[in-house]
Amino acid sequence: MRVEVKKSVETLRFPKGDENVFYINGLDIFGESLSHLLPDDLHPNTEGYSIMAKNISEFIQPYI
Repeated sequence: MRVEVKKSVETLRFPKGDENVFYINGLDIFGESLSHLLPDDLHPNTEGYSIMAKNISEFIQPYI
């Protein structure tokens, strides 16, 4: 599914010229090495959400 989402974002961004559409791969912000922070094997705990927020913030800083 990640590949399909990335292709959809590229379709919206490049041919249409919308430079404000971005794709962030979830594995880049919360990789497999952090799976111990998923108590139900799907949703992060508080520490996990903090790490995600930090990583997303670092990704978007150049664009804001």
